Amino acid sequence: MTGISNFSSDDSVSSDDSVLPYDRLQDTIDALRDEVKRARVLHKPNEPPPRAPQLHMLIHHEEHRSHLFRQKLRVSPEIFDDILDYISDHPIFQSKSNNPQLPISIQLAIFLNRAGHYGNAITLEDVAQ
Repeated sequence: MTGISNFSSDDSVSSDDSVLPYDRLQDTIDALRDEVKRARVLHKPNEPPPRAPQLHMLIHHEEHRSHLFRQKLRVSPEIFDDILDYISDHPIFQSKSNNPQLPISIQLAIFLNRAGHYGNAITLEDVAQ
């Protein structure tokens, strides 16, 4: 036989020396895997990430990216303006309390967004935003 049969363990580095780094690495990997399984997250922040409303972007989308406006509200900017004109004088938007209401355009945008994204109709882009 050639090669392997002529190889003597006396001429080589001790098998303990070459296996030790591998064993330490494997133990570390196992410990990390167990931690991830246990916690199911790698890092849990102390506070939830801040969420900024995207309503200010609707004006930009209406003027420059109507396809994104349509994606958010499920209507074209022209239809949105028509609905807004139609409902603006309705008494439900006239508040006599000390609590001010949001502008009617924002209330309509919130409603259309929620109505258009119920259940599984939400997209990955919406989740990211």
